[in-house]
Amino acid sequence: MEARQAMGLYHRKRVWYARWYVDGRLQRRSLGTGDRAEAESIYRSITGRSLRRRTKQQRRNGKRATFEAKSPPTTFAELVERYMAFHQSGHSHLRKSSIEAYLVQLRRFRERWGRLGVDDLNERAIDEWCEDRNAAGLSNATLKAERQVLRVFLRWVRDRDFISRVPRIPQTRGVPKNKPRPLAESDLTAIFKEIGSSPKPQVRALESFCVVQLHCGLRREEVRFLSWDDVDFDAGEVLVTNKPDEGFTIKDAEERAIRMNSALYKYLDQLRRQRTDHEPWVCVNERYAQWSLGVSKWMRELFNDAGIGTQKGTSHRFRHTFATHLLRSGTDLATLRDLLGHSDISVTSRYLGASPQRAEAVAALAHLPGPGGSPDEEREQLH
Repeated sequence: MEARQAMGLYHRKRVWYARWYVDGRLQRRSLGTGDRAEAESIYRSITGRSLRRRTKQQRRNGKRATFEAKSPPTTFAELVERYMAFHQSGHSHLRKSSIEAYLVQLRRFRERWGRLGVDDLNERAIDEWCEDRNAAGLSNATLKAERQVLRVFLRWVRDRDFISRVPRIPQTRGVPKNKPRPLAESDLTAIFKEIGSSPKPQVRALESFCVVQLHCGLRREEVRFLSWDDVDFDAGEVLVTNKPDEGFTIKDAEERAIRMNSALYKYLDQLRRQRTDHEPWVCVNERYAQWSLGVSKWMRELFNDAGIGTQKGTSHRFRHTFATHLLRSGTDLATLRDLLGHSDISVTSRYLGASPQRAEAVAALAHLPGPGGSPDEEREQLH
């Protein structure tokens, strides 16, 4: 009997085909059916072996095991290749278009600094690269994007202890920062109404995620890794802490405590009593497991179904809403910086543009005397 090695099935023009080896020669055959289960049955009768089907998560786990088993890199080129493999193996949360843009820039870094050792990249080399890019006539927005890729890349390799420190990267001046986009009350009403009535279990499971982010102003990853141990009901606080064992580090490592308002306290207390699972995470998906990075996809679905639009459907808008409403209620900038976990108050100052107090403060100067006397005296003369 000839030895056969099963190769698998593939689909073409609505028909399943089989391929396998016989004495080292590849054989192909149409199975004449478009049904997967029937095709597998025919395949087993032909080859005498069953298919070993792996789920998408199993394939990713296999790639992760291979990825983590590699020895530490010794050159800058190896650092870049490790980071590129990280994005290409499905571990990255970035969109496909963003990953492609990252890979283009990473290849430029590898071409320029590939021969350097892992710790040989310094401020002088980065300054020279910045000068060359400026001389190329690129726009400030492009320069800012390239430097941000370098910044994120170096933080990634530092978090994995491949390098000892991240060298300073100069800021790009003259590029306007994105303005905060707080959600209106009508948007929030539409969002929570959609959560309650959506036929998609993934969308309905976003309720706790949205409530926590709206009332605490947390970042997406901070909500994902918020555990019940971080919710102090006695003190009435939500703690944002680093979890190195889980692979989570807060941006800028700014641990903080946020006071719960009555609405959030009541919601979390009720949620804790209703939960029957043993997951440590406060916000879980429809399977009562920790949300993956795919939460962004379902957040866009939620915003789209609520009529807000996928282009504006990001969970970060709940954080913008939290900060804007605090400013409108009279919260000072320093307190808001601590609540948001910003390392620099200049980042927090972006929210001032969304506060109506700025216009009111300028309008209040109208009563001061000027060259023609005080405004009150002018009004009396008119009457």
